[in-house]
Amino acid sequence: MTGRPVLRRLVLTGALSLVVGAGVVVGWSPDDTAPSVLPDTSTAFSIDMEVSATLDHATVYAVEQRARPAYRIFALDPATGEDRTVFTVPEDAIVYGIALSPDGSSLAVAYSPDFQLSGNGISLLDLATGDLTEVSATVPGVHLTDPVWAEDGEEVLASRVDRRSDDEVLDVVSVTMADGGVSAVVPDAVGPALVDGAVYFLRVGDDLARRGVGRLEETGEVTTLQVADGERDLDHLVSQEGELSVAVLEEQDGQGLTLGSAAQAHGSHVVPSVRWSVPLTGGSAPQVEDGGSLVVHDAAADGAGGVVTADREGLSITVDGTRHALVESRAIRFVTA
Repeated sequence: MTGRPVLRRLVLTGALSLVVGAGVVVGWSPDDTAPSVLPDTSTAFSIDMEVSATLDHATVYAVEQRARPAYRIFALDPATGEDRTVFTVPEDAIVYGIALSPDGSSLAVAYSPDFQLSGNGISLLDLATGDLTEVSATVPGVHLTDPVWAEDGEEVLASRVDRRSDDEVLDVVSVTMADGGVSAVVPDAVGPALVDGAVYFLRVGDDLARRGVGRLEETGEVTTLQVADGERDLDHLVSQEGELSVAVLEEQDGQGLTLGSAAQAHGSHVVPSVRWSVPLTGGSAPQVEDGGSLVVHDAAADGAGGVVTADREGLSITVDGTRHALVESRAIRFVTA
């Protein structure tokens, strides 16, 4: 990544023609009855957070979505198992994702002060002071999720889900952290990731299926990486050591697929996903290596070749293909490292 001008050039490129996928993705609509932000703590979130193992690893940040005041963003030292709260989510507020800044001083937080607004903006959490500052305001009916920092620390890429009209509009946007400006980067796309100056994303078809990975070059050219012959719905793009990995969703009879983190943050159902596939490289068409089914809520690269994952069982770190389960919990929804 060569800095801020890179994303600016990408934003200024013309409209892009994207491939239409197949399949159906079912998400929560603002016209529906709003689901409870936090389901009954006696069922879904009945397991208190418990450290089950330790691992020599840098600090991990995660969102624990329990009944208030335990709804929080916390820092975990994987080497000792000690955790500390860095932000307590206020009553009625909701978090849709977090991303650690390149210098490690702050978190970009997909955040809304009121879940009933059915939308959210991007805020900045100072990890030294605990102060949360609004960067881009919450717009009712518009979700910004899946935040990813540009390497210069001046912009954040995010998925934008616009539900203000009958036809849901999905695109990847750039949020300028200095003034909160939001600019479109690529249409019909979600789940951005950055690798060596190129923006990767999940292509979204007219039926909301995500069957291919798009690559937006600094020149504005778009290419497609096909995964599993385009027959599987995709999720979670994670860049690590100059490569990209993708999780693959498994369809279940009689159950649709949730539409990204926004739906999951509301407590909607999720489906099992293959933990991680082979890395995507160049213009190749990798086949999926099934690593075992597990409900994955969120995942992020750790900067050292590993992947930190929030799944149905808790928090884990995968290094060299081996998953190390560190925390048992049903309440961890988002992670960054």
